[in-house]
Amino acid sequence: MISSRSLLATLITLALATATTAQKTIKLPKPGKAAEILFIGNSLTHFHDLPAFVRAMGAADQPARKLTTVMLAPGGYTLQRHLHAPKTPRPASVIKKNKADYVVLQEQSTRPLVEPELMEKFAGKFTELCKKAKSVPVWYMTFSRQNQPEYQDKISEQYERVHKQNGGLLAPVGRAWQQVRKDHKDVELHMQDRVHPAARGTYLSACVLYGTMFGGDVRSLPGKLVLKDANGKDKVLIDLPEDEARMLRDAAAAAIAKQFPKRKQAKPKKRGK
Repeated sequence: MISSRSLLATLITLALATATTAQKTIKLPKPGKAAEILFIGNSLTHFHDLPAFVRAMGAADQPARKLTTVMLAPGGYTLQRHLHAPKTPRPASVIKKNKADYVVLQEQSTRPLVEPELMEKFAGKFTELCKKAKSVPVWYMTFSRQNQPEYQDKISEQYERVHKQNGGLLAPVGRAWQQVRKDHKDVELHMQDRVHPAARGTYLSACVLYGTMFGGDVRSLPGKLVLKDANGKDKVLIDLPEDEARMLRDAAAAAIAKQFPKRKQAKPKKRGK
């Protein structure tokens, strides 16, 4: 018969092993290396086309990085609803087929607050799908609604808990938003509905996500993001005043540095004129 002391020792060992596995270091793609990213979320992801902002940052990086993105982001969807999606393409099938380098997972905005156990349950299911496809899950920590800043810590802590349970990378978007809203009360990151991101809010979110997935220093990115349209013409996604863009990039860089204290912090590169 196993003694209580032996059982306790075994449980502690298993717990430590699980934590170590979940927190293992993720090897980031080399500078300039192409990558594929699957975005799974809802309107917080598709407003202003967050994946396009991330692609444009890859194109503007030095050296440039070609990014391919796929977005599954119907309005109001939770991770649970994504798994039970009645229409194709279903995320489970896309993860299995695409075998993307990264799968960015964004939970519905209030679920971390009102149903955290369901967030954890379905985050675990998505983690298993990512493991089978050899994709790295990236937890897109969301931001609180404009009139509810007091909920940001609870939202952030829930994403931190999910990351600890499942591993992958945690993109501290909500922490960056929180700092900007605290230090620059005149800067509107939300749209008038107080829920969705304004274009500058999407820029801030993209900075955090890009830096989380590819390292380097987001302070070197431009405030004007451009992509080629279907006809090969330049399409401007955003063109921020440099002082505002710098402030947002600084907030993103600070949140990333705090989330990844062991990463070697690169010095900002001087962009060519």
